[in-house]
Amino acid sequence: MRYSSGVATDVFLGMLTSLSQLPEWLGAAAIAAAISLLGFAGKFIIDLIRSYKERRRKRFAKLIELCSLLNASFEVYKKQNSMARILCEQLRDRLGQTYIGGNTMDAILSNHFTSMNERELETHAVIRGYSNALHDLNTRMLNWLQQDFDYKTRSKTDLQKDLSLQLNRLETHLYLWIAKYNVWIPPIPHHSLVYLKDEAYHGTGFPKALEGSLVRFLEVRHHTTFPFNEKR
Repeated sequence: MRYSSGVATDVFLGMLTSLSQLPEWLGAAAIAAAISLLGFAGKFIIDLIRSYKERRRKRFAKLIELCSLLNASFEVYKKQNSMARILCEQLRDRLGQTYIGGNTMDAILSNHFTSMNERELETHAVIRGYSNALHDLNTRMLNWLQQDFDYKTRSKTDLQKDLSLQLNRLETHLYLWIAKYNVWIPPIPHHSLVYLKDEAYHGTGFPKALEGSLVRFLEVRHHTTFPFNEKR
């Protein structure tokens, strides 16, 4: 129950009035005890407030960490996708009638891996390197989700339900992405891209509504926002 400062003062003064009717020696001891008790209660309340603010600060910092990982992963993905498209076009232009093609960009690059020139092989290696970088970022995001007990499972409000849904979809996507990476990239040199929702459709794609959910949650719960990059 909450009391206004005026009510709390009246209660305290009433206690002092009652204590003043006790014998002098007993009243003085009781008053001292009451003051000590009030001081302890005040400190306890202040500690509770500080603890709540610290937990809120840590939850906010944790959410910003996820936002930063999402931003970094999108930047790597965007650059990798651009390089892969350019390399596919370069192969088509150079090879002409001997160009095989494929139903996905990774298939195209794999089909022509052995016929790439030195410059094309260097680009292919960089594209594979970006897949390694994405593996590191996705692993960190998956670890974040596995350790999360604040956002992924709480669903009291529509805002929380939406964020929880998107985070669980992200977790599924990351499990599948990492599983494909493990059998697709390290053991097979001619593979360079790890896509789940392309023509091959090896799994569930990235939940594109996640960043919007995070923005709304940050605005409502923390009165701030996060500068996400352009939409996926």
